Amino acid sequence: MDFQNLDDVGFNAWHLSNGNYGWQGAGIESDTLYADSGAYIHKVQNKLADIQSHGMKSIIMRPKIAMLCYGQRSDYQCESIPLNDDLWFYSFQSPNHVGVDINDTWQGQTQRVRYCQRDIQTTDGGAGWVVSRLKSNAEQCATFADN
Repeated sequence: MDFQNLDDVGFNAWHLSNGNYGWQGAGIESDTLYADSGAYIHKVQNKLADIQSHGMKSIIMRPKIAMLCYGQRSDYQCESIPLNDDLWFYSFQSPNHVGVDINDTWQGQTQRVRYCQRDIQTTDGGAGWVVSRLKSNAEQCATFADN
């Protein structure tokens, strides 16, 4: 925020990185990932003009754009995976689950499945978790734009 020393050393670029935030700490405290851009756009424009008035350029990665550019998704199927399989961590622990594990044959193949049926004796139909506690779900957990 203080250009006095920067002018003296002749820097030609100005950069600030603040994780999930834009230019918080540089006088634009309303610049957050989930904030409406209308709350801070004029302050960012003023900061850019200030930087330019000192003969510098600005380098910035906007978290809102980065999150869209590097969005991630994983789909998990409830499959039986042996413990010695290389992908054992894609299975579920599922304590206290609803349903019953049974053998089911379809198109000539028998698989172990979890069968759930609505319980008409209860008001919530026997609601509960069918599967839960994925053993490892940190495969795509980048939450910062620059990770």
